[in-house]
Amino acid sequence: MISVPKISPDRPLGRLLRAPFNLIPATAVAPILQGPARGLRWVIRSSDYSCWLGSYESGKQQLFARFVRPGMTVLDVGANAGFYTLLAGKLAGAQGQVIAVEPFPENQRSLKRHMALNPDLNIRLIEAAASASCGEARFHTGVTRLTGGLSVDGDLVVTTITLDSLPRADLLKIDVEGAELEVLQGAERLLREKRPTIFLATHGAAVHAACCGLLREHGYQLAALDGTSAVENTDEVLATPQVAGAMAG
Repeated sequence: MISVPKISPDRPLGRLLRAPFNLIPATAVAPILQGPARGLRWVIRSSDYSCWLGSYESGKQQLFARFVRPGMTVLDVGANAGFYTLLAGKLAGAQGQVIAVEPFPENQRSLKRHMALNPDLNIRLIEAAASASCGEARFHTGVTRLTGGLSVDGDLVVTTITLDSLPRADLLKIDVEGAELEVLQGAERLLREKRPTIFLATHGAAVHAACCGLLREHGYQLAALDGTSAVENTDEVLATPQVAGAMAG
């Protein structure tokens, strides 16, 4: 398996190991090399190089592929350059639909390019941030394109939407750099009526606890994505709806 060593790119060794990748032209396109997304066309330098290599969050990819089935509607909330968007599109197939929610213009441009490179996938882009209400909010662009999020002192004004205002999804992937609780608060009807499976990345202990509490109130069973950690000690959660009998018991 091809993989990028897990060494910080900010450290000297990390910079040295990644130096050859920096010689690749910024617009270069190639198929993703391995994993469930193998064969999808990707702009190599649009995100972390492990996306193109196919090793990006490999365990999460494999689990994601087990849950996304043909014909599903998937919401990718905080889609970034679109790695999970494309993967969901491949898995959901022509009869499925993927809705990518992404507020940052640079990421939107990359996502549109990836959509154009993979025209057979049924993907729709919403140029907005998911939150607890529809309107506008400030967005902090972050140190890199991977770390931007809603913030009262943000340098960019973006449109906000609720997940309840979108088509009802079978599965959610949420990674929004700290606004996870607001996203879930804007999906109350969806959680109550459609009860989608949720892949949730949280940012911060307080946000994590609040999100877990809200999901449990809605009758969700929570597990760490790595399958080994306690839910309280992880920031990657798989939330699945409990069946009625289990909830009553």
